[in-house]
Amino acid sequence: MSRGAASTPLQTFTQLIDEGQLKVTAGKTFALSEVQQAHEYGQSSHGRGRIVLQIADGAVNTFA
Repeated sequence: MSRGAASTPLQTFTQLIDEGQLKVTAGKTFALSEVQQAHEYGQSSHGRGRIVLQIADGAVNTFA
């Protein structure tokens, strides 16, 4: 799979989220340094939605 082919679905999902046609539920966000806590949270079956690992400072949360 070429790099261009891989970015097309991602661009489509991004557009659908931006247009409000697709809602993503993020259960909880953890800093990358808290990966162990994120794993434990995921194994505990608490909450609803996906676990997000924030890998860059100042990243914009587009899921809210």
